[in-house]
Amino acid sequence: MSQATTLIFNIIYVRGTVQPLLPMLSTLLAHSSCQYRMVSNACLLEEEALLQRYAAVEPQLHFYSLNTQKIASHHEAMHELLRLDDGPYFAMMDSDIFATAPFEEELLQALEQHKAVFTGLPIWHEHSDGVMPADFRIMGGRFYKAHNDMMLGMTYCAIYHKAPLQTFIQEQGINLASYTWSELPKPKQAQLKSLGMCKHFYD
Repeated sequence: MSQATTLIFNIIYVRGTVQPLLPMLSTLLAHSSCQYRMVSNACLLEEEALLQRYAAVEPQLHFYSLNTQKIASHHEAMHELLRLDDGPYFAMMDSDIFATAPFEEELLQALEQHKAVFTGLPIWHEHSDGVMPADFRIMGGRFYKAHNDMMLGMTYCAIYHKAPLQTFIQEQGINLASYTWSELPKPKQAQLKSLGMCKHFYD
């Protein structure tokens, strides 16, 4: 993979979160050369102004507003940002993530072997907390692995090869939204049954 490859992480801020969470960006800037798109999801005007000031003085930072008065759902925001990105990857990161060491090269190397990579297990969780028990009926965002060792994709910090993600969305009838079992297409229900992954709700 070219050393010129640059990751652009989309970080969404909702109303009331900008001031307390923005300082975490300094740790990401200190440990990577990644670009970060600070996205306003119905933030107050003064919050958007603060994000714009940060973007004006830091080349790695960019500002984007979803231009909505009402907070958009997470998947609606993600799909707008997916259409916006024109690079080979689509990357997202929660606004409360901070870095303690360099991470960019490791993620880029992982993308050479995989269509997507995920990271960001909360610091208060043991690794065992990320394994979803067999009888758990809700596939929550914190689980990185199922009881049968099937790998799951956490989205605290996620990077997808954009082309296969878009192809999957177009062909399979499933996007980045949450789903109840009854909302899933019948072929996907059958596939999940074969994998032992029948759940009431998929976050």
